[in-house]
Amino acid sequence: RWRSTATWDVGATGRACRVLPPPCFAIAKQEGFAAPGILVPNPYFAHVDEWAATCAARRRARPAWSKRDARVFWRGSVRSGCNPGNVARLAA
Repeated sequence: RWRSTATWDVGATGRACRVLPPPCFAIAKQEGFAAPGILVPNPYFAHVDEWAATCAARRRARPAWSKRDARVFWRGSVRSGCNPGNVARLAA
């Protein structure tokens, strides 16, 4: 019988994952992708079944790779001093 235990970064910044025992789940990493913690969807955004239905609908609606636009639209700052997590997202 398998049992698992995990911690949760309740501050939604990822910073608590530096001191909490792994695995630590976070909905954001303000210090960039190399920060500790496992990124997960925000559980307060929608019910799990609703989120699964939303993901399935988005998968059905997305165009084929050959028809996608290679540009990125970003609302916000990408300066490293403002929010280094944004810099890491665009570098990925």
